Amino acid sequence: MYPILLRLGPVTIYSFGLAIALAFLAAMLVVRFEVRRRGFHPDLSYDIVLWALVGGIIGSRIIYVVGHWNYYTDDPIKILLIQSGGLVWYGGLLGGAAAVILFLKKKNLPLATFADIVAPALPLGAAVGRIGCFLNGCCYGKPTSLPWAVDFLGAQRHPTQIYEFFMNLAIFGIVWSVRKRMGKPGTLFWLYLALYSLARFSVEFVRVTIPVWMGLSGSQLLSILLFIAAISMLLLIRAAKD
Repeated sequence: MYPILLRLGPVTIYSFGLAIALAFLAAMLVVRFEVRRRGFHPDLSYDIVLWALVGGIIGSRIIYVVGHWNYYTDDPIKILLIQSGGLVWYGGLLGGAAAVILFLKKKNLPLATFADIVAPALPLGAAVGRIGCFLNGCCYGKPTSLPWAVDFLGAQRHPTQIYEFFMNLAIFGIVWSVRKRMGKPGTLFWLYLALYSLARFSVEFVRVTIPVWMGLSGSQLLSILLFIAAISMLLLIRAAKD
């Protein structure tokens, strides 16, 4: 693994931090393209991604710290050191969504329409971010004898980060290809959330996690709740459309 890509005197470039920066850059390009295509001012993309960045980092860090609180009790200053990892995707999704909703309400912009605008950006950004996880050596999988296993912590393990990279790319491809055919606002976002919930629930079975209930991890339980919410919203949107 390569948690540190380069040292230039006092400056250290971390693979995880670089991947996060590239992930938000990729997301911004997609959002800007979609904002322009839907007839809004393209500069809105900068505001949306900035709010998502701040809210996402805060949300993802809070969830991670809460789940690993014992590690931070002796030295709370470590909570601020995110350059080497320690972010939870679902926390970032919820935190980023809350921040963007506040921004859209402030500007009196349609929530459902902009949810669809950011929908393709989410899996693409997540895919890029998982490359950072792989290089950093976090979010690793359980031991396996499969031929594509990677060596980490003295064992051959599932490259769960790479699994999620390809899963997110596939979700991006689906969402991107159908985005012009989605009718009522909000449909594309809930489709994305349903697909991602299924992918995350599946990959958790081969990822090193802490069981919370009935052998399922916290992310799996949240995946179930979000999948149910996404399917329910899709059915409500479809019923309202008829």
